[in-house]
Amino acid sequence: MPGWARIITIALGTFVVACFGYDFVHYDEMFSWFSCLAVFVLALGEFGEFARSGSFNNIKMDSGFSETVSVLSFAASVIGIARGWTSQASHYSCYQPVGTNRWKIFLCVFAGLLFPSCFAETLCLAIETGTVNDQAYLATQNYDCIGGLLAAVLSSAWGRFG
Repeated sequence: MPGWARIITIALGTFVVACFGYDFVHYDEMFSWFSCLAVFVLALGEFGEFARSGSFNNIKMDSGFSETVSVLSFAASVIGIARGWTSQASHYSCYQPVGTNRWKIFLCVFAGLLFPSCFAETLCLAIETGTVNDQAYLATQNYDCIGGLLAAVLSSAWGRFG
């Protein structure tokens, strides 16, 4: 599917969901996380096999300007992903009783963003470092970006499960 068609598909899907209102969005969010978790756990298992095969090396990090920029860039991407959800945090607290402690809501939203974000970012970082020793991973990452790299990790899993 060409890129423009993917954009239109996502836009139309978002528009249809938005037409049903926030009640539908909240109902959908109760279940939609499971498919993402399943893909990430499957990727973790598949990449774990790659890591245990001896092809994965922990890349030694030097010090200096370029390493500092790399770490800060990665940190900015992690913060940016979680930051996108902060505008919607008020919607997740709308079903709470009026007297609910603000700290309880804050800690629940914080934990709900922290743990999935750290899991996903750490997994993706580990998979990305696998491109150093695996030319197939590197080729798919160069050709199809991160989506191709995830497809390469999951390709053997789809053969067994799909």
